[in-house]
Amino acid sequence: MIFSNFITNSYYFIYFQNYMMFWYRETNEKVNQYEELLMRKTDCDFFKTVRVTKTTFHELVGRLESMERFSSTRPTTQSPQPTSAATALAATLWYLGNLNSQRDIAERFNLSQGHLCGLVNDIVNYLCTLAPQVISWPPLGEMDQVSADFAELNGFHTRPAYAGKFVTRANCS
Repeated sequence: MIFSNFITNSYYFIYFQNYMMFWYRETNEKVNQYEELLMRKTDCDFFKTVRVTKTTFHELVGRLESMERFSSTRPTTQSPQPTSAATALAATLWYLGNLNSQRDIAERFNLSQGHLCGLVNDIVNYLCTLAPQVISWPPLGEMDQVSADFAELNGFHTRPAYAGKFVTRANCS
C-alpha cells in the first residue's frame, strides 16, 4: 500500500509506503445546548465570557427568534434540527469576544465550521441593523458637555486628540 489514511476518534493516521505517521488533535468536550451551561454562570462570569449581560442576551435572543431563520415555525425541510437563536448568538459573541479559532468555537458549540461561519455572518448583519435603534450620539453642540459629564461621572478626564497626538490645553486664567 503506497498511500492511505484514516481517522479514528481524534487520531489521524497516514501510511506512506512502509512508514506510518500520525497526529493527535486535542478536542474540546462537545456540549449540546451550550447556552444552558452559559446561563448557569454567575452574572459576572457570563459577562466576562460573552461581553453582554444576561438581560441583554435574552432580549437579543427574543429579537432573533422573530427572524425566519431562527423561528420555531420554520419549515423542517431546511435542516433536521435548526440551530437555536440562543446558540447562534452565544457562538457569535464567543467568536467576537474571545481569541479562539472558528474550529475551537465550532467544536465547543457542536457546530460545523461552515455553519458557524454562516451563523456569525447572519448574527453580525442583524446586529448592524439594530445599531441605529440602540446607539444614539449626542448632537454636535452637546458633545463637549456630554464628554465633560462622562469624565466627571467616571472619575477620569479625557484629553482631545488631533492627528493621533494628544493636545494639551493651556490654562489661561
